[in-house]
This record gives sequence, structure tokens and C-alpha cells, in this order.
Amino acid sequence: MNRVDSNGVFEYAEWRYGPQKRIMGSIQAIISSHTFLSDKLTITGAFQKLYEERLTRKFGNSKLVDQFENVSVASLNIDAKKRFNSQNSLLYGLEFIYNEVYSKATRVDKITEKLDSNATTLYPENGSYTRSLAAYIKHDYRFNDMWVFSSGMRFGLNSLNAGYQALANSIPFTELSMDNFSIVGHVSINFHPCNRYRFYGLLSSGFRAPNIADIGKFSSDAINQKLIIPNASLSPEKIYNFELGFYYSPTGQWEFDINPYFMYVQDLMQISPGQYLGADSILADGVAQKVYLMSNKNAGINTGIQFKANYKISKVVNAYANYTYTFGQNITQGLRLDHIPPMYGVIGVNAEFTKWMINTNIRFNGAKSLEFYGPAGSSDNIDYALPTGTPGWWTLNASAKYQWTKAFQMNFGIDNLFDLHYRPFSSGISAPGINFVVGMRGEF
Repeated sequence: MNRVDSNGVFEYAEWRYGPQKRIMGSIQAIISSHTFLSDKLTITGAFQKLYEERLTRKFGNSKLVDQFENVSVASLNIDAKKRFNSQNSLLYGLEFIYNEVYSKATRVDKITEKLDSNATTLYPENGSYTRSLAAYIKHDYRFNDMWVFSSGMRFGLNSLNAGYQALANSIPFTELSMDNFSIVGHVSINFHPCNRYRFYGLLSSGFRAPNIADIGKFSSDAINQKLIIPNASLSPEKIYNFELGFYYSPTGQWEFDINPYFMYVQDLMQISPGQYLGADSILADGVAQKVYLMSNKNAGINTGIQFKANYKISKVVNAYANYTYTFGQNITQGLRLDHIPPMYGVIGVNAEFTKWMINTNIRFNGAKSLEFYGPAGSSDNIDYALPTGTPGWWTLNASAKYQWTKAFQMNFGIDNLFDLHYRPFSSGISAPGINFVVGMRGEF
């Protein structure tokens, strides 16, 4: 209902998700034995499989497009802890993750109920997978009860392969592959002179390899005449981070926690206008659309602050407040980064009695004007915003838990008590109005 062209004509008659099917499981072994290599060894294996589908039909068109994905994820983690003495301890381990995605699509005529032709898949139609193998080591050195120094490194190898059908999706290649090696690390210092004060400082580096959605996604938006195509030359982002933390409790009732940070991003991945075979527009879904692709020719900064406060009104009643502010900028192009929410937070009061736990809070989001949105084509979805951007909003919410027995707990909740209308930043639809929740939880 939101997507209309300049003439007020709807783009879709149907746009919905099918049911998601999911199965997951994990198994873990913990070996607590003082050996030369470790005092505690944890081995965790996990597997999950997901099935998702999206069903769309253009307005005035009888053909229903069904895009569906089968996703398999397997992982193995080996983590070891070793304490040498009262001052030195070591954490180290290995991690292996495997992701596999098979993407298919069909187009069915709802009148004749016949399969018309294959449709465009969301992800590479011949399948794709990523593999990640990493090793890490972290050393903690305790000078005394007040000072602790920590340092660590992580070595990672990431690979990606994707297969495309010849001449499908208007891309000039049938296979895409990528291999990346990364070394990242951190150093930090913690100062804890007493229960009233805590302070820490952290320097760290990071590495994010492109995933299937970053590098291989094919997405058409006919209303906005925007076509996102795969980019075989996309490279990883590199991040350098500086963070501070300060905790202060002047009395037994008040607690304050403040955490500012500054992050520099190199080879920033961001959707930007591109070209296909020298042209900035191509024909897709019967419409000439501008070409966009994920690229990383830029650098950016991301900085912000988080603040928390707690006040113990009595032994059973506690007041709290959280506030977060984030700022992001593409410093190469002078544009705002996408995925940056407006300031947000919560103010509330909770109470715990013998069997009851009660919470009342106000959640709020600040406004975000258009000048702070990411560039056109980004995930900020500027076309869903008002002419002034996204207005601020707040909701009043309440919840309660009743511990019926040791095994059973009843849950009650009311969200958006005043039934206020608002839309979260970058969303295409408005948030729910007043919402009631009743549930029961049992443990055996």
C-alpha cells in the first residue's frame, strides 16, 4: 500500500512472506581438567537449517513471483582457558563456520495456474556458500587488585563462492569467488580502585568480509527505478576503534555508566550508483532502471555515546534510564552513513516482590531530518520518509511476571498504551498500535 509511482498507481497487488521453517540444534562438551594446555576446554558444535520465501505480484498483473531460499549453517567452536598464576591467564581457541544458500524463484499465472517461466532469484541462482576459519588468543595480566591489562589477536580466513546462470540477471559473469585473510587485535586497561569507581580504555581493530547479501544480491525496485547488481570486486571493511568506559556509584542508591567511542572505517562498503557495460541504466522487469552496486572506495567515521543510570528507590523498587546517540559520516564523499538510527532510549521503573515482577517504561526515539539520511539507494529508505524526515516518537509500556510456582511463570504486557501512531526510522510500515501480550513459561 505504500509503494506507488508518480501517478499514484500501486506497484504491487501482493507482497508477503511465506511461513519460515527452521530447525536448529547444538551439542557441547565441557572438559574441566588441569593439564598443560588448559584448565577448562569447551567444544561446541551447532547446525541450523532455514527455509524462507517472498511472494509478490505486480498491480494489474496475474503472475505471482515466488522467491525462496534454503539456508544451512554449521559451526564448530573450541575454546580453552588456562590460568598460570594469580597474575596471568590465557584464553585461546578455534572457530569454523560454514554457510550455504540455495535461492530459487518461480512465476505462476494465478488465472491459468500454469508455470510461466523462471523468475529472478534474490541471491545467486546456482547456489553460494561462505566459509570462515579463525584462531584467537587473549592474555590477561593482573598487576594488582586495581589494574588489569588485556591484549589479544584474531587470525581469520574467509572465502566466498557464488554461481550464476549464463546470461541471467544481466550480469557478465557466471561465477564469483573471494578469499580474504585478516589479522585484528586489541589492547585494553581496566582500573577498579573500589566499588564506587571503574574505568577502562580500549584500542581495537576489526575486519568485516563481504557476505552473500553484500556481494552477490540482485534486487530490482521498479517504482524508484533502482537496480542493485552484484559486484565481483568488493573488498572487506577495516575498522579501528577507540572506546572509553566509566562507572560511578556515589552512594549505595545511585549508579552511573557512560561509554563514549570513536570508530574509523576504511574501505567502507556502501550502496552507490554504478555502471553495467558502460551504461548507468539497464532494462529490468520491463523498466529502465538505474544501476547501483555495493562498493568500498570510501572511508568513514562512526562515533557515539551510551549513558545508563539506576536509582534504588527502595529494596524492591528501582528506577532506570538508558540513552544512546550515534553519528556516522562518509568522510570521503561528505555524505551521511546509512544504518545510523536517531537518538533513542528508555526511562522506567521496576519492582520485585515475593512472586511479582512489575515494569513500567517510556521508550523514545528522536527525530531524524532528511539531511542526516544516507545517500539515495541506501538502506535508510529515504523514499518512505516524510518531507521533513522521520518524526520523533515515544510509547508508554507496562509488563508483569507472576511466578506461579517454581516451574511456571505467567507473563502479561501492554505496549504503546496510548495507541500512538509512529513509524520507526527507515521502516516502510508504521509500528503496531496498542498491543496486549499474555504468556506462560514452564520449566521441567
